[in-house]
Amino acid sequence: MAATLRTLAWLTATALALAIGLYALRYVEGDPRLFPAGLRSNFQAHPIAFVAHTTAGGVALLCAPWQVWAGLRRRRPRLHRWMGRVYVTACLIGGVAGLRIAFGTAYGPVAAAGFAALAVIWLTTTTMGFQAARAGDLDRHRAWMLRSTALTFAAVTLRLELTAAVMLRLDFDTAYQAIAWACWLPNLVVAEWWIRTPGRRRRARRAAAPATTPSSAG
Repeated sequence: MAATLRTLAWLTATALALAIGLYALRYVEGDPRLFPAGLRSNFQAHPIAFVAHTTAGGVALLCAPWQVWAGLRRRRPRLHRWMGRVYVTACLIGGVAGLRIAFGTAYGPVAAAGFAALAVIWLTTTTMGFQAARAGDLDRHRAWMLRSTALTFAAVTLRLELTAAVMLRLDFDTAYQAIAWACWLPNLVVAEWWIRTPGRRRRARRAAAPATTPSSAG
């Protein structure tokens, strides 16, 4: 039953990540009309950073589910490594661009601080995961990349929470400021719980026994 629930959770998260990731790629056109009214002024002020953030974030979302799938690491380690390099590059571009546009939000300093913190921690966790892989410390690599993936998934939780706020008829400006933090903090808490649960660590080590070589970057 536990294995079935884990599989269903992964499939659900993957479907959401792929849907939002593909949707984000539409912004590569740089057409202001594609952006919601609340984001349009920020886009017009920082068009390159905005397109870089949405495009790179979309690519990271498309890669993320497969990078945490143990089956890919076992059966296709080379593909895992190359996809990991794409993922890391996308996260770094998306994080730097996200930090640039965070302070241009029209929803005030609380929202700006939330998105800026997300960008900084996203950059940090991804960099730490990459460095751990280069050093051959695969346990540490997997832990940091799980944190990075949880933060990448903030793009999904952001949209789910915004949808819930609209359905509940909450004051949008107030809700958006809270969601700037709520879209990523719970994700990071769940990832940390998963990493620190001893049984999960043992299963992860068994699943990755013939996994990537120390030179892997993803």
